[in-house]
Amino acid sequence: MFFSFKIPRDGRAIRARGHFMLQNFRSSQNGMTLVELLVVLAIIATLAGLIYPAIMDSIRKSEASMAAQRIDAVEKAKVQYRLDNLISDPTQETAPITLSQVSQYLVRLGQPIATDDTLNQGTGGKIHIGSLATTAWFEPNSKNDRTMQLLNQYGVPFQEKSVMTTAATTPGTVAQ
Repeated sequence: MFFSFKIPRDGRAIRARGHFMLQNFRSSQNGMTLVELLVVLAIIATLAGLIYPAIMDSIRKSEASMAAQRIDAVEKAKVQYRLDNLISDPTQETAPITLSQVSQYLVRLGQPIATDDTLNQGTGGKIHIGSLATTAWFEPNSKNDRTMQLLNQYGVPFQEKSVMTTAATTPGTVAQ
C-alpha cells in the first residue's frame, strides 16, 4: 500500500508532531462565540415554547381524571357506609360525613386514603365529601377555560346535589 505521507519511525517525532497539532487546535478554539451561544439559546427557547403547552395540557387532563376517579370512589364508599350502618334518622342523612368515616371503605375499593391531603393530592383542587343525602363535589384551584372543559368532560360535579328524593306521604298514599 502506498501512502502519500511519511510515517515516522521514531516515537518522539510522533509525540512532538501530535503535541504541536493539539496546541494549534486549542489556540484557535477558545470557546463558543456570542452568536453561537445566542443561536443555541434561541433553539432551546423555541423547543420549550412548543413543548410547554402540551405538558401543561396533559397535567390538567391527569388532574381532572384523578378528581373524577376520587369522587367516584368517595361516592361508592358512602354507599358502603350507608349499607353497613343502616341509617334511618333524617338528621344523620344530612350530617356531613368525615373522611375517617369512609376511609375503611376507600381502602376496600383500592384507594388507601386516610387524610384530606391524600384525598386531594393530584386533583388540582379540593374534594368535598358532603353528606349521605348529597353528592361529593369538587372545587378546582384554577378555573380557566381548559380546566373547566376537562372537568366537565370527565363529569366532575362542581356543587352539592341532593341524592335523596323526599316526598311527603300521607296515610294511604305511596311516595313516587
